Amino acid sequence: MRQLLTTPKYLTLTGWLVTLALALGLLLAACADTSTATPAAPAVASPAATTATGTTPTAATTPATTPGPTATGSATAGTAITGTATSGATAGSQTVAPSPTPFTVPLDNNGIPVISALQGNTKPFTQDWRTGLDTTGPVQVAGESDGMVFVKTQDGGLYALDTKSGTVAWKVPAPPLAGTAPLFPPLAVVGPGVVALGDLAAEKITGYDTRTGQKKWDFDLRFNAPGRDTGSRFIGGKIYGNTLAVVVSSKQNPFDQQHQTTNPEYLSLTGIDLTSGKTVWSALTDPPTVNGFGVRLGGVIFGSKNLYVESPDLSVGAIEGATGNRLWLILNALVLHNDNPDVLYTVVPEAGSEHQPILRKTDPQTGKVLWEKQLPVNVIDDPLMAVSPDEKTVYVEVLSSSDTYLYGIDLDKNEGLWNFKTTTFKDYDLTATNEGVRLRTFGSQAGFAMFPRDKPIPAMWILGPEQFGDVISEPEGLYLTATDPHVPGVLYLVNPSQGYVLYTAKTEAISGVPLPGETQVYLAATDNAGKPYIYAFARPKT
Repeated sequence: MRQLLTTPKYLTLTGWLVTLALALGLLLAACADTSTATPAAPAVASPAATTATGTTPTAATTPATTPGPTATGSATAGTAITGTATSGATAGSQTVAPSPTPFTVPLDNNGIPVISALQGNTKPFTQDWRTGLDTTGPVQVAGESDGMVFVKTQDGGLYALDTKSGTVAWKVPAPPLAGTAPLFPPLAVVGPGVVALGDLAAEKITGYDTRTGQKKWDFDLRFNAPGRDTGSRFIGGKIYGNTLAVVVSSKQNPFDQQHQTTNPEYLSLTGIDLTSGKTVWSALTDPPTVNGFGVRLGGVIFGSKNLYVESPDLSVGAIEGATGNRLWLILNALVLHNDNPDVLYTVVPEAGSEHQPILRKTDPQTGKVLWEKQLPVNVIDDPLMAVSPDEKTVYVEVLSSSDTYLYGIDLDKNEGLWNFKTTTFKDYDLTATNEGVRLRTFGSQAGFAMFPRDKPIPAMWILGPEQFGDVISEPEGLYLTATDPHVPGVLYLVNPSQGYVLYTAKTEAISGVPLPGETQVYLAATDNAGKPYIYAFARPKT
């Protein structure tokens, strides 16, 4: 059984990005500046909060019931870094490289946008089938189980397709539209024997038999809380044994600031028995208090055993997914989202003040602080940050009055390695590997850049008109979707260590992330008329 996950998997891109740099980025290396540089004093501003990899999330949630032990610890300042940098960041021997210049993406002989210098021997994916659906608008592949692949529609419908033939085995029509169209796609969670589909308008979730589509149960997700908004928004869900954990927020659209109320946000967490549809456990977060630490948007990290609940009141708690047991609660903490949901790094929020951030590693079962370091870099607010899996390096974004910088810090020595001016990249997120850090940029300058751990000369991979979707890492390589002015949709499989583009396929405009199943890779796309299609490509063997 394969399911679309909300937390991306661990990725390494060093080898093939460096290879591309030799072909397309020689100018960067030639222009490298090895002088020491000091950024201007930071302005009172911080990057936009996001839940992307290697960033500080916008919210956390804590159960309203009696918490477990409170994890505490005193911060120990790391060794200060010597050098010329003062306000903005403290670092010793640093190297500053020039920001890259965007370039136009060329096409290969098959009309596929070139994303690597090693794209000469690319093979086409073997298409097993392509099925059009009798609906309109974008759809997303939700999961694979029991010989079926499941597709959810934006308006709340569900399709089950036979994985061998692509034939539609059964479908659940979208519920009648009540009011305006939904802003977010429905929650769909796939498990052995059951696929659960959420209905925000009715504030319920329904379990269907995976093979027949027969309804097995309905579960009412409505909940009462003092001064809560009407309506709900799905945060996510995951299956733990025979328990489906579902989380909803009382804020339907927290991103619409114009129509926000002053009511507090609540998160309702529920464990549902997959067989009977009965309640196994439930919890409700406490609202922020007037004299509390602060307010943020709530969220949940779904680990392999536990739910890590990020509360709007800046506390973080852990709940066992199968039983609902409350494990621990810590106060005043921000979780750094990373590729491994069972590795928890937190920072102490310091919004609006210049400070050296305190980075902590927290035990996921006990909430105890395993280690903590005060990083030798001056920041304002809570910056983007990513820790390498081997915990030897942390990468921190620093804002100045007019520019943005990325700092690499040696965690063993707790001193700076380098800094790089990232203003050209504009909006981006970070993913750290043991070899370096990857920047993924968004907007008109979308692309990727990989910085080796030991020097800030980026190995550039696309920076220009190409628009990238989410990336999925599997043993056979890195699955990546993209579009550009020439091709509506492209699926790539790339060798992440050497940089070879192994397989490619053209599609209509891609509307979701690729889902690698047992033997196939599934992808949803939509044509110019709004008709959705589901593709199944043979999954290359390792």
